[in-house]
Amino acid sequence: MTLLSTLGGPFAIHLAAGALHAVSTHLLWKLLRASGAGASALPLALVFAAHPVATEVLGWASALPDALSTALSLGALWACRTSKTATFVALALLALLSKESAIAFVCVAPWVAAESKAEKYDRSTLKAAVGLLVLWAAVRIEIAGASGPSEILYASSFMEAPFELASLLIWPWPITAARDAWLMGPTHLTIGIAALATILIYSRKTGRLHWFVAMTGLILLATPIVAQSHFVADRYVYPAVSCAILALASGELPKRQNLFLTALCGAFVFTTHVPRASDWRDDNALFQSAIEAQPTSAYSWHLLGVVKLHETAYAEAASAFKKALELEHPLPEDSELLLVALVEAGDYPEAVAWIENNHQIYVTARYLAYAAKSFLHTGNVAAAASNIVALRRSDGSYDGPEWVDALADEIQQASQKNTEDPTLATEPTSSELPLATP
Repeated sequence: MTLLSTLGGPFAIHLAAGALHAVSTHLLWKLLRASGAGASALPLALVFAAHPVATEVLGWASALPDALSTALSLGALWACRTSKTATFVALALLALLSKESAIAFVCVAPWVAAESKAEKYDRSTLKAAVGLLVLWAAVRIEIAGASGPSEILYASSFMEAPFELASLLIWPWPITAARDAWLMGPTHLTIGIAALATILIYSRKTGRLHWFVAMTGLILLATPIVAQSHFVADRYVYPAVSCAILALASGELPKRQNLFLTALCGAFVFTTHVPRASDWRDDNALFQSAIEAQPTSAYSWHLLGVVKLHETAYAEAASAFKKALELEHPLPEDSELLLVALVEAGDYPEAVAWIENNHQIYVTARYLAYAAKSFLHTGNVAAAASNIVALRRSDGSYDGPEWVDALADEIQQASQKNTEDPTLATEPTSSELPLATP
């Protein structure tokens, strides 16, 4: 949060995410070359750079800690690979402060440090890793104690969640609204199982089992979130992709095979990453994509409506909020937002019809202000006055939007005109009066 507030605007955040992704790609390339991948290190690093799961890390501000943690973790592993224990500890601590999933990288550091030696693991790195692990566990236990018991994980969800996440290693899920449920199907469970089995077998064959352990650890750390909510986000698997690539890296390939692999990676860029990245170009494209993935998601329609409101596309915003309210589990504020969109669009008769037919339980000052405005512009001054009176403060001012004082004056003038000419007066009906008070 400190980093996000320091960067400020979206451009700076995207620039930082892109720079961190480039650093991670460069460090991965160096680790691949150091582990014997040779010329094939470049196309393998391109797989990570172009993998479609990176689009969420590059496009979503909330995923910036994932980019920062991964870059610091890979930097820490490169430090221990080059026997710089102090640098490893410093970078690993910063990675853990960015995101606790970095502990998976810390756990495999002793084996990474020993890759260039004749030992099974590096003793000095092992001591540092154990110290970091104990520190991480102590902090995690303290946090767990302060936050109280977590929700119960159902066995079936807990068993399926790792494979749901592992399927993202092969192909990304459609973009859905953040925190919206996405239930996995048997096809993707099968893909996840196949991905884990393939990487396990190959990593054992090439002596890179520790990278499979790191990848699995990163997936398991995200499992409780998926098991409790069925919410899968690409960013959870972003660091695991680097571990999967290191687990699958083999010796240097012949020139023809290397060129073929590089061309394959180039095709992968244009067929998956580029089209998916276009969905992150702006909020409108992002939530349009979410609706295409889940047309029955009230949350996706709500978010699209909010975007349209900000873009002052009020008619489109009203359509989005109407759709959200027709679906299951709409947000409580969608009813008020629909009224706002209708009034801002100038569709006052439709706004009045919505007020009369909608049972609004929780009425806010904004709702009453927009209701008063819609009644005034349809000629029902009495109903407008009854709504605006409910917003009057003890000091004579009015609660609600900044324009509500001007609206009150306009309603008062209209009321005086009606008093002077009784033929213009309109008696409010029960449906025209506010259904509740603020």
